[in-house]
Amino acid sequence: MAESINFRIEQNASFRKTISRSDISLFAGISGDFHPDHINVEYRKEKGSSNLITHQGILVGMLNSVLRNQLPGNQFNLLRQQVEYLYPVYEGETVEAYVEIKNWLPEKRLMILRLACYNQDKKEVITGEAVMIYQAEK
Repeated sequence: MAESINFRIEQNASFRKTISRSDISLFAGISGDFHPDHINVEYRKEKGSSNLITHQGILVGMLNSVLRNQLPGNQFNLLRQQVEYLYPVYEGETVEAYVEIKNWLPEKRLMILRLACYNQDKKEVITGEAVMIYQAEK
């Protein structure tokens, strides 16, 4: 069944979004992460910037959106995801969540994907990898 699904190595998909203060505030409420870097402009000013830092979970959520909605899609479930945070993302920045197929093993129903997030200057702010498994319909 999985052998009949056509994917190719280096096939990719992405999702782009400008992170707003509202996005950061809503995520703080949902996640309970109220670190002052995310919610306190005065604290950030003391650190030398008035821009709030985006929760890393927002960026991972953007990657998951690509994985589940675009590539490889909703017939696959996440087995493992590993990411490395290279640089902070600030409110008002535009982020592109990018996913690329590294390997597709249809006989094992496994797909290995490269993950990355880039800011508006094309600077990589997250790098990582995901392993997903094809879930056959019953």
